[in-house]
Amino acid sequence: MNCDEGRPLSAPGRRTPAVRIGPWEAVAAEGGGIVSLDGDRLAVASQAHLVVWRGQRRLGAAEAPWPAPGRPRFLGSRVLWGPGVLDLTSGNYAALAAAQPEIWPGGGERPHVHAWSTLGERLLVSYSTRDPARPTRVVLLDGFSGRTVFTRWHSDALPPEAAWVGRDVAAVGFRDLELLDAATGAARGRVALGAGTVTRLDADAEERFLVAVDLNRAIFSIDLQTGQIVDRWNGAWLDAAVAPDGHLVVALDLAGRLHFASRTGGRFRLLGEAAAAQPGSVALDRGVLAVAGGGIAARAKLAIDYPEGDGGE
Repeated sequence: MNCDEGRPLSAPGRRTPAVRIGPWEAVAAEGGGIVSLDGDRLAVASQAHLVVWRGQRRLGAAEAPWPAPGRPRFLGSRVLWGPGVLDLTSGNYAALAAAQPEIWPGGGERPHVHAWSTLGERLLVSYSTRDPARPTRVVLLDGFSGRTVFTRWHSDALPPEAAWVGRDVAAVGFRDLELLDAATGAARGRVALGAGTVTRLDADAEERFLVAVDLNRAIFSIDLQTGQIVDRWNGAWLDAAVAPDGHLVVALDLAGRLHFASRTGGRFRLLGEAAAAQPGSVALDRGVLAVAGGGIAARAKLAIDYPEGDGGE
């Protein structure tokens, strides 16, 4: 990987935290560009294929039965991806039949994002319908039974490319972020982003703050309890990820550079930047960073050296 391995990413003489990355461990992306992390395990997906690695050992793979845009999510020995679940023990991939796009003579729907909840209870999917009267459909499914919990058609909105499902709240990446009850799909409010294209939604493990990436414009920090924007980080952003403890955000710009910020009270505090291999996607876990793009995926250890007396949030 073309990256500033081992070198602190902060100006000398300044009492600012320093970011240390490396060394990188690369694996084949097998056509994928969307990466997820779970400690020493890495998953990378395209709309058709998922592959999972532990170090240099290939743990499993799956093929989607129909287009499967969306980010993989680890759940023990399973990986939630697209319309279904890959069991790493058996190697079997099972899709929810209810998530299948509707097809009719001469046309049909196309999925734009699949977003699973942490424990697999819910799957949210957005579709373009090709129906001029209601071009977008959003559906919330029971991840265990496949039962349709909630369906909504939109007459004047493009299908979202990003969504996120938490324990209590789900977020759908329309121009203004739509918040839903994760159990029922009932409306919980809107966040007035005024975005062009939302490409990523991610939150800390406690689900206190949500990060929303507005392509090539800004990253927003949103308080999930109040539904209010806390901070805005302007830039030519493509993707971003939040560490499980919520204290660190890594952003990937359109040129393929990584940018790091700590987060105090939901506000961004810039730390430094480093080169990545290719524009693509980024993921964070506890002390680990991963990127995917240009035909490869890679993970590396990540550490933040705080000055004495400054422990972050």
